[in-house]
Amino acid sequence: MSTVSVIIPAYNAANFIVETIRSVIEQTFTDWELIISDDGSTDNTEAAVKPLLNHQIRYVKHPNGGVSLARNRGAAIATGKYLAFLDADDVLTPESLKKKVQVLQEHPEIAVVFCDVAIIDEKSDKTGVELIGSDEDILKHLLLWDKTVIPGPSSILVTREAYDAVEGFDPAFSTAADQDFFFRIAGQFKCHRIPEVLTLYRKHGSNMHMNIRRMEQDHIGVYKKAVRLNLFETSSFKRHCFANLYLILAGSWWVNGNNKCRALLFLIKTVMMRPAHVTRILKKLA
Repeated sequence: MSTVSVIIPAYNAANFIVETIRSVIEQTFTDWELIISDDGSTDNTEAAVKPLLNHQIRYVKHPNGGVSLARNRGAAIATGKYLAFLDADDVLTPESLKKKVQVLQEHPEIAVVFCDVAIIDEKSDKTGVELIGSDEDILKHLLLWDKTVIPGPSSILVTREAYDAVEGFDPAFSTAADQDFFFRIAGQFKCHRIPEVLTLYRKHGSNMHMNIRRMEQDHIGVYKKAVRLNLFETSSFKRHCFANLYLILAGSWWVNGNNKCRALLFLIKTVMMRPAHVTRILKKLA
């Protein structure tokens, strides 16, 4: 049994996964196990990781079921008190686990700790862009979707108890699975930010393709689930959050989806939910 279980969900990840694994091996905190949960890869992911396997590093392969299921399958066989979910192309800095574990051990009231993130490119060079998280009203701003709060799943370390309590990642979602998980975690548990870059997030041509239709379905589904879970404090706050969601979807359809009619539909939904957003819309269109 290890203190930390690092779970890497992998799908056709051969290009970057070795560097990801080595970033775990090079941690200054050494009481960890690493589980590579292969989500039915069809490339040479297995061959790439095989030379690195040992008593601390395990590889399991399952039929393709999506990233949420891959994470949950890894967690199901994990033995650690704390769980880290590291995407197969991201990298941990050497002190990442040590500093996160220290917070959780010294503050048992905290169930989730997360850090800031720096963006790297295909060559592992920093781009100069950083995603700075926030400790301010975490659930509120997650639901408002008005700024970066928790920079991503690779930035977190969560207690096993909290993960089990929210029943892990929801396989019904793909592009919004992280958002849904963060909503549910922040709705029940105390979260804490370490104001330091301890994770490197890689942007490259093979990142999950932007499917606007799926993005729309996923994020609306996540917000409707948040309604069922009573995560919104008031009806007016709920309308504000949905207005922000619809405005984001409008922008996505307008810029990336090349569908101006659907973008206008969501602009109308935005104004119906919160007329005050007219000013924001006019500024964006100006």
